[in-house]
Amino acid sequence: MEGIYALRAALAAATQERRHLRLDTLLGARLGAVEAFSGIEQVDGAGFVLDVLVLSPEADLPLEQLYGTPALLQMQTTGAPRAFHGHVTAVERLGSNGGLARYRLRLQPWLAFLAQRVDSYVFHDRSVVEIVEDIFADYIGLVPAWRWALADRSQYARRSLTTQYQESDLGFLQRLLAEEGIYYWFEHAGDPGNARLGAHTLVLADHHGDVPRLGTVRFHRRDATERSDSVRHWRVARRWCPAAVSRQSWDHRTATLRHARAEVPAGVSGIGEDIDTSGPYGWQDNARGQR
Repeated sequence: MEGIYALRAALAAATQERRHLRLDTLLGARLGAVEAFSGIEQVDGAGFVLDVLVLSPEADLPLEQLYGTPALLQMQTTGAPRAFHGHVTAVERLGSNGGLARYRLRLQPWLAFLAQRVDSYVFHDRSVVEIVEDIFADYIGLVPAWRWALADRSQYARRSLTTQYQESDLGFLQRLLAEEGIYYWFEHAGDPGNARLGAHTLVLADHHGDVPRLGTVRFHRRDATERSDSVRHWRVARRWCPAAVSRQSWDHRTATLRHARAEVPAGVSGIGEDIDTSGPYGWQDNARGQR
């Protein structure tokens, strides 16, 4: 028990300045110290999900004051700290032992809140950029940050009819962006001295020129004596994919079918063909359909 009391006293008195993991929330130092975290960060999807375990000397923290608020997780790396900024979308008290309480916080981007609203709406003569920004404007209270990284915004013409039917705003946007060949990721910036603790910005792109280049990382064993970060596990997998994709769309203005087809590059294994329709008036011309 003496060890638990010593740890409790250390958590109550210590700061996070010299820790490898640091979590800042609106509760300040009351929250305690990060024990561990796990999560996933991805292109497309919901962006990122981080589950953070925290040890605190307080067993009765006001959890309702955390839900929906911004949070900043910083991880010390070989260079500058790596920041993960998001919103607390779930918080749970896991129990206590000897005066120490363990909490689990889930951090997600502001984009995750779009999954909470299901709607039906029809957009007339609006481009994909205009539709996306119309929906984001409904969440201005979250202070959403986003930027477009499109090679040529003019190629995204206005769509005569776009329907959202009994879909969440997130599901609708994911489907729409996939149709247009736009992918996205988040950029993080930490600022513990700011009331919002930093920001995370959604980047929507259709090319690879705007993707930040990563430095080299060693493939090496895990060892406490290592002084630099390393990749310690790597797995390679291969699988079959369709050799071609074909789409067709009915153009009611000319009473004709418009076709688009793409094949896998030479040297890539594939079999069969993915054939489907893209709905009426899916693209204005062959060039856009091919894209």
